[in-house]
Amino acid sequence: MTKIFTLVNQKGGVGKTTLCVNMAYYFAVIRSYRTLVIDTDAQGNAGKRLGCANGNDLMRILSKDRTEPVTDLVYKGARENLDVIRSDRRTKDFKEVVVGYSLRDFIIGRMIQKFENYYDLVFIDCAPSTDTLTQAAIYAADYLLIPSKLDQDSFDGIRTLLQTLEGDDYKQYSSCQVGVIIPTFYETSTNESRLQKMNFEETYPVFMLPHIPTDTMIRENYRVGKTMFEYDPTARSVVGIKEKWNGYRGGFVELGEVIEDRFIKD
Repeated sequence: MTKIFTLVNQKGGVGKTTLCVNMAYYFAVIRSYRTLVIDTDAQGNAGKRLGCANGNDLMRILSKDRTEPVTDLVYKGARENLDVIRSDRRTKDFKEVVVGYSLRDFIIGRMIQKFENYYDLVFIDCAPSTDTLTQAAIYAADYLLIPSKLDQDSFDGIRTLLQTLEGDDYKQYSSCQVGVIIPTFYETSTNESRLQKMNFEETYPVFMLPHIPTDTMIRENYRVGKTMFEYDPTARSVVGIKEKWNGYRGGFVELGEVIEDRFIKD
């Protein structure tokens, strides 16, 4: 059965797209899961980070005028076992059209059902907003991955998001089993990161996953269309930070291992 992970946070600049493409690469290429990335953000960065040509597969698939099979409209072979449903600036206008759709909160979920036999995992990258497509992506999710910086504003925003998941509408209509927090831009050299991470862990102990360290090389790899696994597999964002007593902690590898163990393995 396909497992659906939606990456969501109303704040921008928290690392949603970076996390999305690197986790998708990890599971597709390293762990050999058939994986699909769905980009619902009009900036189209998920496809760009994977070096895909520009396109708007999402708008074409969701359009009421579509005549082609949905499987023909996916950008195939972004990497081994990894396909992409791309977005571009036209998605912004298309979101206004979607508002008029009946059952619009379920359009992403219904779309994914058409791919049920093709993919093991789906990762949905959302815009930093509460628009119609983000709402639909949350309803479609089995698990919400919430990347967050380690600061007070982010802490307050997560509390609001988790409270929303406890609302009657979500409980009645969403298949989401749990929302989990992934601390990003973690920096061992600052007291703010360490103290806020402790604050997060004390407040949301059940919801915390391994952190992603701050890594300047993430900015460098944007322009070459590669994941961090390809750009520098030894980077701190990939393998984590070496701690005195615990070895390497954090990073995309440890995060992927935890996600697979908790949410993917039957």
